[in-house]
Amino acid sequence: TPGITIDRLAINAKAIHFDAAHLATPFAAHIENIALRAQAFTTGTHEAQRSINALPALAAEELQLTLARADLRLPRAQQAFATHIEQLQFGVTQFSTRNPQAQPFTFAATDESGGKVRATGDVSLASAHSSGDLQQLSLLPIWRYLAPQLHFDLEHGKASLNTRFAINWQSALRYHIDATTLRLDTVALQARNDVNSRFDLGALSLSP
Repeated sequence: TPGITIDRLAINAKAIHFDAAHLATPFAAHIENIALRAQAFTTGTHEAQRSINALPALAAEELQLTLARADLRLPRAQQAFATHIEQLQFGVTQFSTRNPQAQPFTFAATDESGGKVRATGDVSLASAHSSGDLQQLSLLPIWRYLAPQLHFDLEHGKASLNTRFAINWQSALRYHIDATTLRLDTVALQARNDVNSRFDLGALSLSP
């Protein structure tokens, strides 16, 4: 059975909701105004789809994903965590689920604190690998996610991180981060169990 070729493909959804309460790490996600665009979109032949463990054979010269807002909630026992991102834009050129060669991508979004997150790099679903450069990572969402392991609450503060990353999820999730530049601005920490313990930082830049 031959594959399918579509010159231009557009998929729009007003809202999508996921509730994965059965997973080892349960989560719920709600996505609003999601749009998927593809140019020269193709699917593989019937023979290429036979492997149960393989990803569907899909390819596109250009693939773009945008969404207005995505909310994520983790109902963990220690402390529930919820955050959201807005104005997400993700694009891949020469996209393929079967090509082990890396395909260039761009990513941009706004986090819950208004911080801008940007990333550029390469990704290959076939090789289960991605690497690239990450810029403008906000401090607040990460701090709140790690809150159960920390003894200080972040009252306010901004962080700008420019770093090189590599992620592999072929057998288990593995990642490597090389921090190139970290800048902290107006960070204020308050000890959770001691009102007299406080840390204030005006500005600090760290680089190797």
